[in-house]
Amino acid sequence: MLSLQNLTNKPNSAILIAWSRSPIGGGASLLFKIDGTPLELESMDRVSTVDRDTPGQQWFTKRYEVGLPLLRQLAAATNALARLNLERSFVQGQISNDTPKTFRPALRQFLAEVGTASPKQ
Repeated sequence: MLSLQNLTNKPNSAILIAWSRSPIGGGASLLFKIDGTPLELESMDRVSTVDRDTPGQQWFTKRYEVGLPLLRQLAAATNALARLNLERSFVQGQISNDTPKTFRPALRQFLAEVGTASPKQ
């Protein structure tokens, strides 16, 4: 699962947060393939943060600082894939999907709220 957080002190950047039920791997643990072009992101965090706020559930998170141009690319992509490397496996999925309650519609809403709406809406 991916979520976004605005960086008010850096107007052209945001924090992309990856969530997983398993510990997230080190190094370039978040990978995108945007219309055939690969991109690797390294986390700001050395280890996965554990979130235990949800009773009976444990989530691991890592944060990645990303520029708004990259987010606009993801929002406009014809074919975008994301892969999150975990300590012992990986999870991946398509993010160029406009199904309600998926990442891309939420990404477009985020970009509109920070004043940088995607060209393909």
